[in-house]
Amino acid sequence: MRRKAVIWGLPAATVLVATLFLVWALQTPRLERVWRLQQALRLGDHKALNEAEFNMLQGALEDYAKLGPDLTEDQHAGLISQHDEGRVRARWAYLIRQHTSQSKLQVSYAYPRQSGRVQVVVRSAERTWKGSCEPGAPAVTDLGSAKVPALIEIKLFEASKKGKERTPSVRVDWVPEQP
Repeated sequence: MRRKAVIWGLPAATVLVATLFLVWALQTPRLERVWRLQQALRLGDHKALNEAEFNMLQGALEDYAKLGPDLTEDQHAGLISQHDEGRVRARWAYLIRQHTSQSKLQVSYAYPRQSGRVQVVVRSAERTWKGSCEPGAPAVTDLGSAKVPALIEIKLFEASKKGKERTPSVRVDWVPEQP
């Protein structure tokens, strides 16, 4: 005669289902994780997003239509990481693009007296672009008609004369469309 597996006087299958439900119920909801992540980015308390965080934020933008406008304060596009009116003093920046009319992104030196070259890597869920900017020569990339809403990551690398990396000070802008 075959005996059923029993744990704490209950069938094992019941214990397994109850455990799985408890694990699921105790997880932090995705929108709560998105909100905490966005707040940490805005305050400058978070390093560059890892692949899982990037994908979670992009997925939430696609799944919740009002999330993008809420994070960008109802703009067509906006920086969601720490910045000062478009000026970024970190090695990365994140922005959300809400509308395909915003297609050309420009990264330039924030202050005209700066010297050197900043390597720029722009990444969305669909593509990656690499370039550089120098004083008087901004880096411009055309995101085209990529899907929206889209999370855009900008990583910046600037080497000093001694070979050590410095934190660049750049300005991130959308290039106005020409009629």
